[in-house]
Amino acid sequence: MELAKSYTETDDFMKMLDKIAFNFGVVMFGGFAYIMGRMPNRGFYVFYSVVVPVLILIRCINYVQKNWHYFLIDFCYFASFLIVLFITVGSQNDYLYRVAFMYANGTLAVATAAFSNKLIFHKFDHLVSIALHPVPLICMWNVKQMTMEYEKGIPKSERKFVQHPVDEPFGEALLKNIVIPYALYFAWAFCYYMVNFVISAKKIRDKDYLTCYTYF
Repeated sequence: MELAKSYTETDDFMKMLDKIAFNFGVVMFGGFAYIMGRMPNRGFYVFYSVVVPVLILIRCINYVQKNWHYFLIDFCYFASFLIVLFITVGSQNDYLYRVAFMYANGTLAVATAAFSNKLIFHKFDHLVSIALHPVPLICMWNVKQMTMEYEKGIPKSERKFVQHPVDEPFGEALLKNIVIPYALYFAWAFCYYMVNFVISAKKIRDKDYLTCYTYF
């Protein structure tokens, strides 16, 4: 009898969490679409730079509690950090713009399909994955196609973002579009290798921690 009661209480608690996640997801999705349409050149970036880090922080707390914290050094978190950094404090940095644009439209876009991301309102973890993979792509699309086009018509001193290059010399394009993004990627890959396969390899093996490498 007590066991049945315990299962019922657990089921009720999980249903309550699903309801909270569902309502939160609907509000966030609706708010995202509204703000992007209503305030695409200013308010949208404030919304993005607040909501995405908060969602990632919640996942960090959750994953640490579940001993899944080695997932948090995956590339998508590194790329998302650089995109938020560009949106908030580095929007006039041409080098950071190229990195953010390349990562959002490259690795993170591919990860959306690779990890089979789905918009499931009552599953909070799925909402965070959406914020990590396709949402940065949408954000950088908005930067290039909407805000940069809008800012062409206003004085340079009032522009939030650096302008997308036109007729750039080959050497400069190669440096900014290929060399620097790949250099940062390989720097992350080296750190990832050292943590997972050298520094924490024994701990991961002994405690059977789940990582992206062992998961796949």
